[in-house]
Amino acid sequence: MRCNSYQEAAPRFRRGRCAAVPQTSAAVCLLVLLSIAFTHSTKPKDEHKSRWRKPPAPAKPAGSQLFHQGEDALSWDSDELTRIHNLHLRDFNSLEDYLHSPNLAQYLGLHPIDALHMSVPLNLVFIGFQGDGNAKVDVTSEELTSWFSHIDHVLPHTRVALSELSCSLDGHCAGAAEVSLPPSPLPSFVHLNVSCNVVMIQKGEILSTFERAITAFSRPMDPDYEEGDQQVDALKLEPFIDSFLSGLGLDRAYTMLVINPKWSPSLPSYAYRVGFSEYELKLLSQQGHMPELQAGHPGALWGPEPQPPQFGGWARQSGWPTSIKKFKVSDLQQQSSSWAKSAATYLSELEDFRRRVIKYLGPRTKGGAALARAATLLQHNGHNSDLAQLVAASIQLPPEHLHNPRFKATHPLEDCPTPLWVSQSRWMLVDLTARRTDWGPALGGSGVVVHTTLPDISYAFGTAEEKRAEKRLAKSGEPQEVELKDKLSTMRNQRLAQVANQQQHARAMAAQASAHLVHGVAPGEVPSDQVGQVDPDGRPIHQGLTDDQQWELDRQHQEATLQAELNVYEEFATVHCLGRIDPPAVCAEAQDAVLDLKHSLGVLAKSSGNKMRLHPEHHWDIFGLETDSTESEAAYSTAKDVFFSELSNILSRGLRHVIAPPSATWHHRGYLHDTASPFAHKVHFSVYNIQDTSRQLGPWREKGVHFDIEAFKQQITRLAMPHQAFSFSSMSLNLLDDPALAAAFAVSLRTSFLQVPHAVADPIENEALYLDSRELALRLKQRFRMDDSSRRTVSADPHAVLEVPVFVFELDRDVAVLIDEHYNARALEDMVLVVQNAANQ
Repeated sequence: MRCNSYQEAAPRFRRGRCAAVPQTSAAVCLLVLLSIAFTHSTKPKDEHKSRWRKPPAPAKPAGSQLFHQGEDALSWDSDELTRIHNLHLRDFNSLEDYLHSPNLAQYLGLHPIDALHMSVPLNLVFIGFQGDGNAKVDVTSEELTSWFSHIDHVLPHTRVALSELSCSLDGHCAGAAEVSLPPSPLPSFVHLNVSCNVVMIQKGEILSTFERAITAFSRPMDPDYEEGDQQVDALKLEPFIDSFLSGLGLDRAYTMLVINPKWSPSLPSYAYRVGFSEYELKLLSQQGHMPELQAGHPGALWGPEPQPPQFGGWARQSGWPTSIKKFKVSDLQQQSSSWAKSAATYLSELEDFRRRVIKYLGPRTKGGAALARAATLLQHNGHNSDLAQLVAASIQLPPEHLHNPRFKATHPLEDCPTPLWVSQSRWMLVDLTARRTDWGPALGGSGVVVHTTLPDISYAFGTAEEKRAEKRLAKSGEPQEVELKDKLSTMRNQRLAQVANQQQHARAMAAQASAHLVHGVAPGEVPSDQVGQVDPDGRPIHQGLTDDQQWELDRQHQEATLQAELNVYEEFATVHCLGRIDPPAVCAEAQDAVLDLKHSLGVLAKSSGNKMRLHPEHHWDIFGLETDSTESEAAYSTAKDVFFSELSNILSRGLRHVIAPPSATWHHRGYLHDTASPFAHKVHFSVYNIQDTSRQLGPWREKGVHFDIEAFKQQITRLAMPHQAFSFSSMSLNLLDDPALAAAFAVSLRTSFLQVPHAVADPIENEALYLDSRELALRLKQRFRMDDSSRRTVSADPHAVLEVPVFVFELDRDVAVLIDEHYNARALEDMVLVVQNAANQ
C-alpha cells in the first residue's frame, strides 16, 4: 500500500485496519500502525497549567499532518514516513548489502533493539500490619510507598557462565572450591520490568483466619508434649493460600506474602514442614496394627475431607489493575471480607472433620492429631503421593528400625522446619512469627541460614514495647485501674469455682453410674473401698472409673475451666474495653491472657472430639485501641525504619532468587554457548553405579543403602516436559575389577584439614577426604571415551538428544568422602557426580 495522499490513507488507519492491502505490504502497514499508536499514547502538554499564556500556534494547511494536530504528529515529509516508503521500494536480494550491514536491523532498515523489556506483575501482600499483629505494628500506605516503590523495577535476566562460578556462589558448585572471585555476568538482552502491586490487608478477620488456619494445620512435633513446638503441615497450607489469592484476584501474578500473626513469649514456636517428625514416626510404627492405618480401610466412615473454597472468574477481575502501573497500593477490602467468610466455613468443616476422625479412632492419651493425619492421608490419597508411600512403608517396619541410620537414609520423611515457604504455585510466604532454624553447610559453601536472616519483630520493636509497658505500669496504680482489676479477678474466681463444682458433680455422677454397674451398689451410695481416698490434687478417687474414663473426665474439666476463663475475659472486655481509645491498662493484660487461653484450648481441640467456641464473630477485636506516648512513638518510628530496611532486603533477594533467578550458559560439543540451554526432545540418562568393596568397615559402622535405580527413574521422569521423552541405561561397576576406574578415583582423591568450630574450646582440626570434581570428570571422560569424536552419532540439531551421564560412587569407608570439600553431589556442565557414604556418616 502506498500512501498517495492524506485523504486516501487517513480513513483506513482511523478505522484500525488496512482494507484490501496486498500481502507484500502487510509489514509496512504494521509499522505505520505502530508509529501511529505511539503518537497517540504520548500525553499532550497541558497549556492551561503554564504560568504564562503562549501565543496560538500558526495554523497549518489541512493535510500537512496525519491524524491529529499535536506537536508529535506524523507529517507527510517526516523522516519516519520517508524511511518506510524507501523500505517498501527496496530490493532485499543484494548479498553485498547484506554482508556489509553491521547488523540485521540496519539491513532491514529498522532501528536496532538494545533490550527486550518483559512486564512481570508482582503482588506484595502484607497481613497483620494494621496494629493487629505481633508487637502491634501499624503501617500506613505512605510508609509502604516510601519503602517499596523503588523495589527492583528493572531486573536483567542475568546469565552466568558455569565455569566462573565458585562453591561459595553456586548452590551446585560448578567451579573450584577455593575460588572466591565474583562471576562476570554475560550480556543480557532481556530486562524484566516488575510492576509492583502492594496490597495492605486492613480487615482484622483476615489475620484471625490465618491464625486459625495455622492452628488447624499444626501438630505437636512430640506427641508426648502437646504444649511443645508445633509443625504446620505445608501440604494443607498451599491450597489454603491458593484459595486466598484466587479470592482476591491475585492468582495471575507472582505474589510474596508477608504475615505477622500475634504471638507471645509464653506460646510455643511453630514452623512449616512437609511430613512427620521423628517422634511421630515412632508413634505411627508402634500403632501400625490399627486397622485405620492399613491400606484398603474404608475411609468413608468419617466422610471426605473438606477442601478450601474455590472462586470463579469474578474474583480475577478485581485484584490487578487494567492499566498496569509501576507501583500501586490497594486494600481489596470487599474481596478479602468475602473470602474470610468462605474460609471460616471451610475451617469449621475441617475442624469438625478432624473431630470425627479422632472420635472414630478412639480415646488416645497422646498422638491423636498425628494418627488422624496419617489415617486421612492413607485413606484419601492411597499410594498416589510420595508422602503416603513413605508413611505406609514406615508403618510396616518395627519400632527398632527407626533408630537405624539406614531408615533415615531410605525414608526421608522429616524435613527441616522453616519460616519461609515457596509453593508449587506462583507465591512465596514469609512468616515473621514462625521459628527460625539454623541450617546449611556448617564449614563452607552457600545457603547458610541463621536466626538473624529474617527480621525479628519482637527484637526490632522490643524497646518500643518496653516504653508501652512502662506507660501501662504507671497507669495501673490509679484507683480506677485497681478497682477494675479487682473486679476482673473476682469475676474470674467466681466463674472458676462454679465450673469446679459442676465438674466435681459430673465426676461423682459418672462414678456412681460405673459403681452401680461394677460393684452392684445402690444409686447415690459410695462403695466402701473408695471412701476417704483422694488424689494428689485433693479430689476423691473413684475406683469404679476406668483409665480412659478418668482421662476423658480430666480433659473435659480442663476444657471447661479454660472456656469459662475465656468467657470471663470476653464479658469484661465487651463492657470496659470495646470501642475505647486508650482503654484501661487491665484490657492489655486481658488481651495477652486471651491469647494464651486460645492456644491452650486449640491444643486440646486437636486431640478431642468436643467442639469449642474459639472464633467468635468479633475475632477478639474488643480490647480497645491503645495510644502511644511521645517516647514510645519515637521508638516505634526508629524500629520501623530498621525493620522495613531488613524486610526490603528479604523481598529483594526473594525477587532475584525465586521469581527471576539467573540462567546459566551451556556446553555443547565442547563449545561454550552464551545462550540458555536448548530444549531437547529426547534426554538420555546413563547411570553408572560404581561400588568400592576394597575396604572393610569397622564394627561401629553400617553399610550405606544401595542406590535405587527404579526410584531414580520414577523421580526424574516427573520432570519431563510435554512432548519430551526420557530414556535410561544403567551399568554396575566395581573399583576392584576396573583398574582404570580405580586409578581415576585415586588420582582425584584429595586430603584437607578442616577446622570445626567449638562452642567453648578452640576449633577442632579434622582430616577430611574429598574428590576434585574437575580432575575426576577429566579421568571419567578418558575412561568411558566421552569425547566428541567417540560419542554416539546424533542429529546436528541441538534440540534432538541430550546426553546426561550420572556417576554414583557407593563408598563403604570409615571416613566420609565428599566432593570439593563440602558436597555430596555436583552438577557439572556435562555430567553429574554423586558420592554416597555410609548412612550414619
